[in-house]
Amino acid sequence: MAGEAYGMSMDLVDFIATSPRVKQVTRGKEDKLVSKWMRMHPQATGITWITEKCWMYDHPKAGTVYSHGFLYPSTVAQVRMEESTGLSEREIASRGQSTKHASYSSVSRFKTPFRPMVHDLTAGESVESLIEGSQLSLLDPHHHGRGKPRRNPAELRAEVRQVYSERPSRKERFLNDERELGGTVVIHYIKKSEWFVETWLALLGGVEEEDGRVLPAQDEGVQVGKGVGL
Repeated sequence: MAGEAYGMSMDLVDFIATSPRVKQVTRGKEDKLVSKWMRMHPQATGITWITEKCWMYDHPKAGTVYSHGFLYPSTVAQVRMEESTGLSEREIASRGQSTKHASYSSVSRFKTPFRPMVHDLTAGESVESLIEGSQLSLLDPHHHGRGKPRRNPAELRAEVRQVYSERPSRKERFLNDERELGGTVVIHYIKKSEWFVETWLALLGGVEEEDGRVLPAQDEGVQVGKGVGL
């Protein structure tokens, strides 16, 4: 997506929080303002700037133009391979024909509220259904016409359980990198507590710890019973 995200050392955060000069410069886009504030620092020439290409996007349920499923290195590798080899006509048609396939997401649709495929997903199943390109996201009959014809709830629930049990491991999603480098850096537009918990579980792991819990299906928020931070 367009825009910038900054990671700053604590002394720079303190400067922004306490500088009288900074308080006079608060109108404008936040990414541009941060740059202005740094130039106002009394030791501006000594600030070290490092530019990174990070994966930044809106939460999968946001429904914005920048929204799509959670990304892992394996997903990006698949997308890059598709760009190199091209897509079949059948795959292009399933993703919305020539006008839409380039912005296709297996999870998110622009200006369309997200609906869970079933109303009793566990925390793990919910997160899995929000991972871009996951088999569970492709199973959802509500999105893009990719899912199978509507099944009765019992059949769909059984299929969800089966697909979830066959999901890739976290290690596989990080392309067997034990350090888990090369993943998502910023998730933007987290507007609800449930979305925060889903992001935490997707990026930091721990799905297995919460796997027996059921997240509310209608974005009512969720209480997890432990402190979390991203």
